[in-house]
Amino acid sequence: MYRDRSRYVGYQSLQSLVFQLVSWIGAGVLIGAIWLVTAVLSLVLIGLLLIPFAILETVLLGMVPLASLVYGVVAAIECKQGADSDTGWSAIGSAAPWKDRTDKPFSGKMRINAPD
Repeated sequence: MYRDRSRYVGYQSLQSLVFQLVSWIGAGVLIGAIWLVTAVLSLVLIGLLLIPFAILETVLLGMVPLASLVYGVVAAIECKQGADSDTGWSAIGSAAPWKDRTDKPFSGKMRINAPD
């Protein structure tokens, strides 16, 4: 919605989207894999012993998307205050065209860029 107004906003929103997708989809895939292994091993009765661990891991991995939502809110607040919010592992980190910081987020004051 606002990505056309600023490359900074576009980059931060893209990074947030990638982080959220990886968190939600990654946690879901891991939970599914844990239960698949438990189901397959239940055929030979070993998996029945894994059910409590699968439940525990499901609860713990279920918190990952919620933690990523909290992290997203904190990152949005940091960006609003003008600080760069970087996940550090994002594949799009090296493709940040705004790194020269010519278009910082709006701080409430008008800036007039004088020609050099």
